[in-house]
Amino acid sequence: MYSVWKRLSIVAIILLVSSFAFGGYFWYQLNVTKNQLTDTKVQLDNTLVELDATKAQLTDTKTLLDTTLVELDATKAQLTDTKTLLDTTKEQLADNESLLDTTQTQLVDTEAKLGTTKAQLDVTKTQLDMTATQLETEKNKNSQMFNQYASLKEQVNVRLGDTPEDKQSFITSSNSLVSAKVLEITGGYSGDISEYWRDCERLYRWVVSNISYSYDSYMPVLPESMSGGLIWQQDYWRMPEETIEDEVGDCEDMALLLASMLLSYNEGEYQW
Repeated sequence: MYSVWKRLSIVAIILLVSSFAFGGYFWYQLNVTKNQLTDTKVQLDNTLVELDATKAQLTDTKTLLDTTLVELDATKAQLTDTKTLLDTTKEQLADNESLLDTTQTQLVDTEAKLGTTKAQLDVTKTQLDMTATQLETEKNKNSQMFNQYASLKEQVNVRLGDTPEDKQSFITSSNSLVSAKVLEITGGYSGDISEYWRDCERLYRWVVSNISYSYDSYMPVLPESMSGGLIWQQDYWRMPEETIEDEVGDCEDMALLLASMLLSYNEGEYQW
């Protein structure tokens, strides 16, 4: 009986010792596990904080991505518009290229036409130069004709004796025919006053006796310009030498002849 209790006591002691040993070990393990759990909790808390920060970053990133997506959609739309514009521009460039080809062809044709036109212009210039020369020649001819007409008009119209200058031009005391006729009638001026008056009478009587009275025929009065009309006038002044040669004349013709003869007689020495 004692041995049984002894054995039981030994078993109990062994069990108790084992229990203390196991409990100590278990308690140690619990402390280790508790410490690990505490560290794990701290790590979990840190991880949670990091996750919250990461979540915030992800939220910001998502917002940024959404914004970027919108911008990408807008950019895509712009790219689509740009592509359309590029296609349109490409078509316009093709049209412009065709137009340039056509224009180049037209320019070549125009250049050829310009060459022909230049040649024609050169010919025209030559013709114009010739025409200008001809016009200058005709102008000179016209100028000569106008001058000749003016001289002819002066020669014709002077016969009307309309101006004092014209009248004065018909007294030709220095004319050789007049002087010869005066010398023939009077024998010349001797300086004797009595003889002078007798010679003046001789000259007068010669004119009255030898010049037959004749009415003038109509003669034209030339206009200032060749385009003007003629005026006919029954008056014609003869030069004294013409009156002597023709032996006819009217009143002014005889008067002009006598005045020329009287002046020729004394060669202007006696002013009367």
